[in-house]
Amino acid sequence: MTTTSEPITDEFLGDTERLRSALAHMIRRIDDREFQEHEIALGGRVLIASAYCRLSMARNTTGEDFLDQLRRINGERYAAWSNGSPEDPLYMANEFGGEAGEVLNEVKKLVREARGWRGSRTTIEKLGDEIGDAIICLDSIARSYGLSLAEVTARKFNKTSDAVGLPQRLEV
Repeated sequence: MTTTSEPITDEFLGDTERLRSALAHMIRRIDDREFQEHEIALGGRVLIASAYCRLSMARNTTGEDFLDQLRRINGERYAAWSNGSPEDPLYMANEFGGEAGEVLNEVKKLVREARGWRGSRTTIEKLGDEIGDAIICLDSIARSYGLSLAEVTARKFNKTSDAVGLPQRLEV
């Protein structure tokens, strides 16, 4: 099986056109008979994990970590949106399920278009919006249980790397 040789660096992650090209390459590879289902899933997870890591390293103009800013402002918005109702993790989990389904639907449309099939179309920007919604929902769930997205993601990523014998590790 051939893969792209593009290394995932900060420069790569900061270049929207190169990210789009990598996603387009992944979608084109779906038609390649060598590309097995588990490799498609892995490619999608790697791309989403890369985007998530890019978000977690980002800082706003005040120097606040992006995920810390998301946690703070997402909590403020939830309180205003829900008229001060207590957080409901079951509702939040259901909301995340809906957003995850929307991510899958946008990917389906991109794959269908790449294959030249009939049906509705979408854009990479719409996929990005849905990934953003899913991350916001995950932050809400994590916040309601006192979990840090950065810490739980790094812990799970590292645990998987250990389990499959890979050297890549995340630090928080």
